[in-house]
Amino acid sequence: YFIHKLNQGELKRREEEENKKEEPDDLNGKGRSSSSSSVETEEDLDNFSLLRTRRAILSAEVVVIVVDGLNMFSTRDIQIMKLILKQGKSLVVAVNKMDASSNDIEEYTEWMLSFFRRMGSKIPVVEMSAKQGWGVSEIMDTAIGVSK
Repeated sequence: YFIHKLNQGELKRREEEENKKEEPDDLNGKGRSSSSSSVETEEDLDNFSLLRTRRAILSAEVVVIVVDGLNMFSTRDIQIMKLILKQGKSLVVAVNKMDASSNDIEEYTEWMLSFFRRMGSKIPVVEMSAKQGWGVSEIMDTAIGVSK
């Protein structure tokens, strides 16, 4: 299973649906402001996304998380990884965009490996480039390997 966040298009679609609803929030019958609606929608989507993620983790034997090699983990990424390990599931981290030439990528990869060691786990990290098409078969091979 690949765990992913709801994409921005889905977020926008749900926000628009929520904004179409004019639910009174007081006795005067005035509708909510769009900023209040937007915040509630984002929170709802975040909770919905987390629920779907938890369900996928529970039903998976191995979880592959694809992270952007040019950006650090988000707080949510770390929470999800901890949840996966807490559930006793195998985890593979695929680092995308490794074709970009940058010293930051090497530093990030070293930081990531150190992070996993601190978590007390041997988590395989697979470098990949979706754009160039390399590393994908290694992800599958690694996922199969950790499931045995």
